[in-house]
Amino acid sequence: MKATEKVIEGGSILIRSANPNEIRFSQSSVNGLDEIVESMKKNGWVGDPIDVVRMSDGKLTTIDNTRVLAAREAGIDVKMIVHEADEALPSNFIDRFTTKNGVPATWEDAVQLRIQKQNLKLSKNVQSKNTQKPTAYF
Repeated sequence: MKATEKVIEGGSILIRSANPNEIRFSQSSVNGLDEIVESMKKNGWVGDPIDVVRMSDGKLTTIDNTRVLAAREAGIDVKMIVHEADEALPSNFIDRFTTKNGVPATWEDAVQLRIQKQNLKLSKNVQSKNTQKPTAYF
């Protein structure tokens, strides 16, 4: 994994590059894939890095499934910020990942709650370290 440091207001952030095939998905489907794949083929990675969580099992799981799948299809590396499993989830993300099953306190909680909202097949695959490709909806 390659890393670069980006200075932001109030500190700095470590942005890493990785092969998208090393990152698991947290959802069973994605939207708007074709346009992003074409853009990545033409321009490479454009835009902010995605949030990825190093789960308790040591494996990386994405919260931004569409761009990881697009990077796979385009054959480019993913730009990401890696959050540790027990890292506190920022308050501006809590509502996004709150479900009837719970309110997330950590990044791993957020991923687990998202997985629980998906079909049972994906949930079992993510937990067993499978990188099953989500279904793309256009």
